[in-house]
Amino acid sequence: MDIDEPGWPLIDDFFIDLAQGRKAETCRRYARVRLRLYDFVDVDDMEQWLTPDDATLLAAEREFVRDGALWTLFGVDGLLRCLPGFVAESALPSSAAEARMQLSVVNRLLLHLRRMRHVDRSMGEAYREAMKAIGRGRIDLERRLDGSPPVPWTEIAARFRQPPGPQW
Repeated sequence: MDIDEPGWPLIDDFFIDLAQGRKAETCRRYARVRLRLYDFVDVDDMEQWLTPDDATLLAAEREFVRDGALWTLFGVDGLLRCLPGFVAESALPSSAAEARMQLSVVNRLLLHLRRMRHVDRSMGEAYREAMKAIGRGRIDLERRLDGSPPVPWTEIAARFRQPPGPQW
């Protein structure tokens, strides 16, 4: 991400505040999450998280300037729409401690953005989806650590597919 992009100070200030008074190891973990977040925002495919038109626009912008394209086009709203991809099972680090840290930091980032009034009413749905994705990420991580397969979130749970009993 380019230093002149608007997202740089917003994210960096968050990570600076987050690291205040923490142990050196914790600060290094925060720094790794920050680097993964920047890499995700600047490089990863966002087609799943953006509308088709927005994804096409982002891909075109990235042809000219890779760093900060998402911020330039969509700002905080774009970040909120794409964060579920950053906390998805496939995006989490293989280390359980790093994965937990990534989920925790993204949760704190969302709360920070809301507290600092960077999230307005028009971004409410994206904010809620990002918070739900963190919950799913935590459940998937615990299932991965238990050796269970991840829950397919697009399916209805088996207990809800049962025929209704004689009494509700």
